[in-house]
Amino acid sequence: SWEELERDGLPAGTDGVVNLAGHSVLQLPRWTPDHQQLVISSRVDSTRALASAMRRTPPEVFVCASAVGWYPVNTAETLDESAAPGTDFLAKVCIQSEAAADEAADAAGRVVKLRIGVVLSKLDGALQRMWRPFWLGTGGI
Repeated sequence: SWEELERDGLPAGTDGVVNLAGHSVLQLPRWTPDHQQLVISSRVDSTRALASAMRRTPPEVFVCASAVGWYPVNTAETLDESAAPGTDFLAKVCIQSEAAADEAADAAGRVVKLRIGVVLSKLDGALQRMWRPFWLGTGGI
């Protein structure tokens, strides 16, 4: 459990940690206050638990998933990782998640924050919600 991980630290010999934890932003009904809190806490709490565990048993690298939601929407600018974050809900999730990852900086030799785009899977996520309109001939880009 997350609590055991925080208490006991990482298993001995752990060289790196990859955190991909987080509740889906695509759940319906979308972005109710309860859903927003679940999305944020599922990312921030897991990342903080890992940061705490890494203080006990430091790995060489900590890779933490964030999202392209960091960046402002509807901009014609070319943005890189030094760009300021947006102000919408997804940006706020990324800001809090990345701040939690930064808490591991004193423990891990290196912290990597992956700003991942849409993840496609046959089992869940965006593809599950997109395929039907395309299959019916009503989807488009």
